[in-house]
Amino acid sequence: MKVLIAEEDPKLRYAIQVLAQEQSGWTVAGVVDSMEALVELVPAVHPDMVIMDMDMPGVSYRKIEQSIESHVNKIVCLVSLPINHTSLTTGMIPKRIWISKTESPENLVEIFRTFEEK
Repeated sequence: MKVLIAEEDPKLRYAIQVLAQEQSGWTVAGVVDSMEALVELVPAVHPDMVIMDMDMPGVSYRKIEQSIESHVNKIVCLVSLPINHTSLTTGMIPKRIWISKTESPENLVEIFRTFEEK
């Protein structure tokens, strides 16, 4: 699975990159820190999954979502607020789930894996 990571916080971006690289069968296709960079890279690398910070500076996600979703199978949306992710991983929105940045690394991996299988 090719994964593209879009996160503005350098420490969290690195942590997610390390988690993704440790997953068997996953390849990190790119890492960016802005919505503009995400829009440029998605069509170039055609990732299977984008793990992205919904609060990144620049263009709002609503303005670019169609251009991203047309190239990506799955989108993991990272947000700052706590979320009950268990109901969201059951497929409320087939291509997209929302996850809190406050989740432990172990929970993030479990959520990523569950979403990968859907």
